Amino acid sequence: MPVDNVQRLTAGQLSEVLSLVETATGVDEVAPLSEQVLLALRGAPATSAPHFLAYDGTHLASYAHLDRDPKGKRATAEIVVAPPSRRRGF
Repeated sequence: MPVDNVQRLTAGQLSEVLSLVETATGVDEVAPLSEQVLLALRGAPATSAPHFLAYDGTHLASYAHLDRDPKGKRATAEIVVAPPSRRRGF
């Protein structure tokens, strides 16, 4: 399972993540990511938080957004896994 760790998403990666969020929201009937993360994804405001993208072949299977406090002592993560990829180690 390849995992990409990037500081900024490309337009293609952003499209994949937003599609994954939309699919998961439709299945779960609740948004998997907070409004803060969704705004950061769309670039308002720009953050230096890393993005983790895990692939099942060429298909985006999961996405994680990591946000560290300014001192680097604590971190929070928000994660979404594609419904077909759940319970498969993603």
